[in-house]
Amino acid sequence: MDGDRVDVLVPTRDCTNLARAVGLPSVTICWIGNFAAYGPMSSARHAVALSWRLHCPLCGVLNVRVRCEHDDSFVDAVQTEEVLGFAHELWPLGNA
Repeated sequence: MDGDRVDVLVPTRDCTNLARAVGLPSVTICWIGNFAAYGPMSSARHAVALSWRLHCPLCGVLNVRVRCEHDDSFVDAVQTEEVLGFAHELWPLGNA
């Protein structure tokens, strides 16, 4: 694996700072409620695949001001094709 490297990172919000710290292009999969806190400050080397789901997929409760007790994903509606499209756009920047 000598010489192998990552050209684009596709994290959930938990690893976005790692990509930015090392200057690696990234596609972040993020819920709209967390975007202000975890989204990139620039789109030059980073893209965000946003989930606009506001209601819990299990109980239907609106999770804007209060959060229901369920831990079901709010980002699973983000389409793979959208993430891959962003990754392909950013791929050349990882080689720079």
